Amino acid sequence: MEDSTKFAKEGKPGYRTDKDVDLAEAKKLLTKAGFPDGIPNLKINGLNAGSSMKAAEQVAAQFRRDGIADITLDAVDLATMYVKMRDGNHSMSLVNTGIIITDPGDIINQFFLQDVLRNPHNWNDPRTDQLMVDQNMEQDPTKRKELIKQFADVLHEGRSHIVPLWWNSSGATFDYRLRNWHAPMTVQLVHKWDHVYWDPDAKMPTTPGYVP
Repeated sequence: MEDSTKFAKEGKPGYRTDKDVDLAEAKKLLTKAGFPDGIPNLKINGLNAGSSMKAAEQVAAQFRRDGIADITLDAVDLATMYVKMRDGNHSMSLVNTGIIITDPGDIINQFFLQDVLRNPHNWNDPRTDQLMVDQNMEQDPTKRKELIKQFADVLHEGRSHIVPLWWNSSGATFDYRLRNWHAPMTVQLVHKWDHVYWDPDAKMPTTPGYVP
């Protein structure tokens, strides 16, 4: 598997299997930056409910435990969190995003264009700036995939404002009598229900590969 197709490049700091090595390197970098005892008074901008809050609590607890930062969670409602993220007043924001359009440009543009919500401090790199333009305009799928791989290679250098923690897709369990409903990859793709119907006479499937 190519590095550009992986969630994180092999041996990348922060993603190594041996977390002791990651922690030792983090403390070395902190000392070099003038924070031998960790960063004081660091706040995470995040949601006050759901899995996002639990993830932020885990991040904060681990940073404190490992002496990386005296970190606390500024937990607020979604609208307030977005305002705080837009204003760029926090050192960190923990934010999720969903696939609204099933196109790689949708995710890339959300995080790496200038003057957008998820890039409040306008991080940029001349290489990614050009690759964004090129991949958005390229119509050949094979050539476009290669451009996106180049984009991923730049991000694997670890210099951007984004630190990916997870990537997931959704699934669903539903009654076989619910017809023409297909589990979406993300909740953002559930736009309408007018094509879904209940069939009380539907036969219970007995083999894999059931199509609703």
